[in-house]
Amino acid sequence: MDREAHYLIPDNKKGIQVDLVHEEVYACIEDAEDLFVDAMKRLLIVNKWHQYAANVKVKLTDNHDKEVTRRAHSKDHVQFIIDNNAPVTFSIDAIEYDDYPDDNKESIAIRVSPIQDSGTAAIDPDFATNTLVIERDHAKLVASYHGRNNDEKKDTDEWQGLNENKIQEFITNIISFKDL
Repeated sequence: MDREAHYLIPDNKKGIQVDLVHEEVYACIEDAEDLFVDAMKRLLIVNKWHQYAANVKVKLTDNHDKEVTRRAHSKDHVQFIIDNNAPVTFSIDAIEYDDYPDDNKESIAIRVSPIQDSGTAAIDPDFATNTLVIERDHAKLVASYHGRNNDEKKDTDEWQGLNENKIQEFITNIISFKDL
């Protein structure tokens, strides 16, 4: 599983490319398998993402903007409010789970794209996307974020309303089970 070649991560054709990674190695494969399942649940229960990054509010809605309390589905919308800034809304373009039992690996990925002013998602490979990937490779868990075709970086560490420090905090905490 080449992290930057994951099929849900489009090529970067314009703007900036952002790649953030956090790895955890566990005592044995069985522990990593169990913790991967827990991390996968954490990734799919969007309404609890605020637990993995401070001062972040998250709301999951269906594609009709009705708030829902279930696991994320493709075409749902995710609204972020970071540090009391204006809300930023994304559409979930894809959710994919892959299992490679012969290699003792598995992964889950969610790709989102910003909602345009028209209220529709921009599903265009040249448009900005953000992909969260959780992988298990034997006893190692890897959480990564891949921003593609994002607006040029200005004076802040934000792309499409997402903050680099908050994303790094999120991907670190979603696979860290230090308190267990």
